[in-house]
Amino acid sequence: MNQNMKKTLILILLTLALCAIPSQGFGAIAYVATANCGATSGSLDTCTTGSANMTGVNLLVACVGWGGTGTPAISDTSSNSYTGRTSQADTFGVSVKCYDAQGATVTSSMTFTVTTTGSQAPSLIVMGFSGALTSSGFDQTNGSSPGSGVTSVQPGSITPSVNGEVLIDAQTLTDGAQASISIDSGFSTPETVSFSGGNHYGVSMAYFIQSTAAAINPTESWTTSANAANRQYSYKPASTPAGTGYTTRRGIITR
Repeated sequence: MNQNMKKTLILILLTLALCAIPSQGFGAIAYVATANCGATSGSLDTCTTGSANMTGVNLLVACVGWGGTGTPAISDTSSNSYTGRTSQADTFGVSVKCYDAQGATVTSSMTFTVTTTGSQAPSLIVMGFSGALTSSGFDQTNGSSPGSGVTSVQPGSITPSVNGEVLIDAQTLTDGAQASISIDSGFSTPETVSFSGGNHYGVSMAYFIQSTAAAINPTESWTTSANAANRQYSYKPASTPAGTGYTTRRGIITR
């Protein structure tokens, strides 16, 4: 084999090796910031978060825990419009529901407000993400309500449609169990607004950016028996990572 042939072979092998490296995707989803609040006895139908720096965010996900009937409304200081997704209610009618603003307008100092009717004692957590699809990005959801007096819950399995989605797990509890809540399957430590008697119901929210699309059904756990409603949602990235799982067989790269 002459030198030119050797160089050509080396270049081919290097090209094949580079193709086998999974791309992380330009514009992959990333977490940016959180804001939260809970209603108080003087104003049981609404609450407004403190200021949050949402610079770079193009997806806002707002999850609400509340009691009674009706549908909460979400607003913010950038006048974004929010789309409500499927809610989940526990055996006592306390519910959790997430809303999203895709392609959101954001600033370095934003506040968020949830409003209900009839003193439904809401609590609110908002998370901001960059790198998300700015329209038609909502993908999957599933939820469950396991009954009263439980110390863990699963929302039910979902399988995201593409690699790189962000999954949101949201839950409401009817007592102070949020203070000890944890979650598995790679989700972030839950953000919580704990139940406060006479003020607001509790809500928790966690996220997981899943590099390769696969079925997932996380378990949330806590120490004090409570009534729970749990739901998960997923959102697509602006650019889909190639994923993992490449192998080679007889010099041929396969997936």
